[in-house]
Amino acid sequence: IAFSGFARQEHIFTGYLVERAHDGDLAIEKLRGFGTDRVLTNLRMPGPDGWALLRAVVRERGAARAVVMTGGLLDGDAAKLVDLGVCGWLAKPIDVETLTSTVARCLADPEGSCGVRAGRPPTVWP
Repeated sequence: IAFSGFARQEHIFTGYLVERAHDGDLAIEKLRGFGTDRVLTNLRMPGPDGWALLRAVVRERGAARAVVMTGGLLDGDAAKLVDLGVCGWLAKPIDVETLTSTVARCLADPEGSCGVRAGRPPTVWP
């Protein structure tokens, strides 16, 4: 599931089956019906925010298995993302090459959390 302006740019995700959502409600609905492998989300979005989406992914899948895009993290947010089992997060503005390589790394990891649950730190790109 992708909630992002990037998701509208088809060429970025060539080779992936991408389900898009324009708000948090639709993203959570699609999560339940689509069988997603990974999630690409903003933390801020209409309706339920990215945090609510990540918690829904954890309930459905056991770990967030996500790449998070954010304009900035507040104190304690990084620890919360690690606890949810995200693969990593990207600070905006994000260039296409960084986004595609990050998504590819997350998809290549069989755990889907890039080892965060196994005690390794998440991947963070400024």
